[in-house]
This record gives sequence, C-alpha cells and structure tokens, in this order.
Amino acid sequence: MRAEEVLQRVAVIVDGVGNSGSGFLIQPNTVEFSYVITAKHCLGKSDSFPVIRTFNLSTGYQQNITVLDVTSTNDEIDVTIIKVNYIEGLPTLTFGEAELNMEAFVYGFPNKLKVGEVKDKRHAVKAKVSFRQEPKIELTSEPAMFTFGSSAAANFESLSGSGVYWLAEDNISVIGMFTGFKTPDGAWDCLVATDSKMINIHLNSVGWPLIIRQSHKDFKQYIEETFTHLDEYAQTLLKVKATQLKQITPSHIIETFQEKLYLPHDDTYNHDQELWKGWLALLTYLSLEMDINKLNLNQIKRNENNLRFYFTKDRLEDVVKVIFTKGLIFDFEQNDTILINSKGKVGVATLSKESVKRIASRIDQALLYEKRIKIDQPNITKDISCLHLDQFNRKISEIGLVDSIYELEELLKNVVAGVFENVE
Repeated sequence: MRAEEVLQRVAVIVDGVGNSGSGFLIQPNTVEFSYVITAKHCLGKSDSFPVIRTFNLSTGYQQNITVLDVTSTNDEIDVTIIKVNYIEGLPTLTFGEAELNMEAFVYGFPNKLKVGEVKDKRHAVKAKVSFRQEPKIELTSEPAMFTFGSSAAANFESLSGSGVYWLAEDNISVIGMFTGFKTPDGAWDCLVATDSKMINIHLNSVGWPLIIRQSHKDFKQYIEETFTHLDEYAQTLLKVKATQLKQITPSHIIETFQEKLYLPHDDTYNHDQELWKGWLALLTYLSLEMDINKLNLNQIKRNENNLRFYFTKDRLEDVVKVIFTKGLIFDFEQNDTILINSKGKVGVATLSKESVKRIASRIDQALLYEKRIKIDQPNITKDISCLHLDQFNRKISEIGLVDSIYELEELLKNVVAGVFENVE
C-alpha cells in the first residue's frame, strides 16, 4: 500500500457537539479494539461520545465507527483517545520521534475544501519540524501554503486532530497530532502539534494499551551499530545471533519492566538507542548459552541466580550507593547479579559480593536511616554482585585472532560464562 493510500485509510472525521475536526485510526498493542486519536477541543464541552466517520475514496461512501470509550488529557496537551470497535486490517503505524528539519505531513479534513460538490475533503500539508520541546512540536509549512490573514483559521479549522506523519522508505511514523496555529490570528505558517510521546504517557496513566513506538518495534534496527567495537569475525557471529531474537522486542521489555528500566527508577534519560543496544547485546550474549526466545523476561536467570539489567548515568560504585540510599535493595533477592549499561567512561566493570559489602559499609549512615536500613544487619546486602555490560566487550577483545568462526563461537560462549562466574 502506497503512503498516500495509508494516510487516506486511517484519516477520519470527528464530529463533537458544536465542534468538528479530524483524527486518525491507529492500532494499539491489542486486538480487542482500535483507537482514534484527535484533538480534545474537537469534541466540544459535551460529555457525549463523538461521531467518528470514515471515508471511502473510490465510492465516496461514509461509514460511522462504533465508539466504546473516551479518555482525554488536560487542555494544554489537547489530546483525546477514542476507543472504537476493533478494525481488522488497519495499516501498521508506529510512533516516531520528531527531529529538527524532519519533513512531515499533516493529513486531515480542513474546511478549506468543503465547497461545491467536492466529496473527498482530505488534504495533505507538507511541513518541516522547526522546534521541539515537550509536550509540543512546531512545524513550518511549505511557503506555497503561507497565509497572513486571520481567515486562515476558519479555512483550516477542521484540520485540528490530524496526524503529523514522517514517511520513511518502509515505514510511516506518527510524530505528533496537529492542534492549531502558533500565531493568535491564525496565520498559516507555523503549525503546532502535540508530541506523540504525550499520547502514550496518557495511555499509560489510564491503564490503556500503548501504541508501539518505531524505536520499540523490534531489535533489527539496532543490530548494525551494537557490535561495531569488536573485530570482524565477532561482529559477524554476534549479528547472526542477534537476528534470531524474534520473540523479544523493546516493546515487550517495556511492558514487562515499566519504569524499572533505569537506575534510579525515577530518572529519565534521552538515551533510547543506548538502552536498546545494551539490551540487544545482553540478550545476544545470553543466546550463546540458552534458547533466548524461550526466556522469561519476568525472571531472567542464570545458574538459578536472577539477572537484573538497568541503564544508568552512574558508575558501578555509585550504583551500589543508589541501591541502598533509594531502598532498592528490598527489590532484590539473594545472590542477584545487577547488570548495568551506561554511556561514557565505565571505570570498574565488576564488583564482587565482598566489594558490594565494602562499598555499602561506607555509605552515609544518615541517608540510610531515612530508609530504615542498617548496614550492620546480617546479610543486608543479600550477597548481590554488580557487573557492567562493558566487561563482556573487554573480555571478547582479549580473544585475539582465530582461524575459524566456529571456533570463535565456542570461545565466545566460554567468555560469557567466565564473566558471570567471576562476579557471582
């Protein structure tokens, strides 16, 4: 299906009470229902369900979609998510991330085309991302669309709620949802949209299924860059192993661990690529020892010990302090191995159980008192050990040249086993 056909297929008209606008169909991570995304102000002030209409381009036939439920953000975010009957065969759309100068399309049903006998009111507006600061993104429309009078607001009023799309070669991503004009008089040059990220944040807050982001769809997009620091043979072998990760995706990992992908859990980082490259590397190394596609993400085990993997901005020694001062030690079980990945200088890459105890014993007692943690309490450290993902890279680099890639596979398996055994 061509990009234009996809946009035509997902575009809908949203009729509220006293207001109308555009919207778009998208499939969340479920087969029980589908979503229509639109601007909150398109629904008006009524608590009644809106009327959602699809439009068949070839026949001109309009059809209503059954609405099941509605949830809305605050007025600033200006998003409404409408739960509708499951629509089979919807084109696959994912959420993407807006970047400066990215070319995008706003696609919906503006009033501008509601004249005469024109049946299909859909319209695409080409624009470029000119600014991004959550929760909003700004786009500059192409010069041919510029207007400088307040009549533009009336012409394009019903375009509100349209999807803002980025078209890649083999994928269409939604980067935002159009809400209105930047200038008060409605001049058509700078457009404002709500960042698509805010839609998933709201869905998560109300417990509705999320929409998969492009960066969370699968691990294939990270394979080429994950093992570039290793020699050619190791890169080739590990890339082949990585392509076999078919059942586990970033989206599955997010659903499993929710906010517990980072240390501390309440921190947020703009390192999405580093996070998933780290997970891909870890899962690939584990695949040398086990059938990774049968792995239970809720309880990643090796030799009966749990592996806990996090991304952090801290060095390994500081991670130990975070674990105790934030009271996270109570989340862990006896003999857990805490694995971390980070960006930047690594420093020490392994901390044995004894090393963890020594670091814990030097933590400020006042900080621990707030969490009711007594370091001198027997086995308060639960014999946890800590390991940085970079330790695998260091040990693999020590292998040196080998004559056979099959020999290398066995050596890599031994390296992975050795790294874990030396810290457990």
